[in-house]
Amino acid sequence: MTSAVSKPLINDVTTNPDQPLEFFKIKELQANLNKDLSYPESFNEIQRKFYPGLKPLKIDKDPLRVIDVCLALIKQRQWEIINFNESQLRIEAVVTTNLMKFKDDVVIQVFDTGDGISRLEMRSKSRTGKGDLGVNAQRIEAFLRDVESKLSASVA
Repeated sequence: MTSAVSKPLINDVTTNPDQPLEFFKIKELQANLNKDLSYPESFNEIQRKFYPGLKPLKIDKDPLRVIDVCLALIKQRQWEIINFNESQLRIEAVVTTNLMKFKDDVVIQVFDTGDGISRLEMRSKSRTGKGDLGVNAQRIEAFLRDVESKLSASVA
């Protein structure tokens, strides 16, 4: 078991630190809070060091099938869907943590690579605190693992 001390002091994790997904609807809803929801450039190197395996999920399934599985998993996890843009295959959601009832923001998008492969990207950001004790990375890893598992188990 890894201690909290060994976790990086970041609260925003993404599968693509070079081009992290942006929050649009969540940013609009939080406009009165004057919070910066951009991915801090300084987190890029830290994330690569601590979470080197965190990358977009590439899977040979139709993008519409992938987003459907994402929606089903979000509902199963009881995350609050803030916005679903069907044409962009993009979801923004809020996760309420069990213990402290903190709110974390999540954005998921599926891209059609044009070669029969779908690329699923995800970002998870805590609203409070400077560090997240690894929760956002764990959330992304578990979600991607479950998406891959469900899609691998399904018949095309």
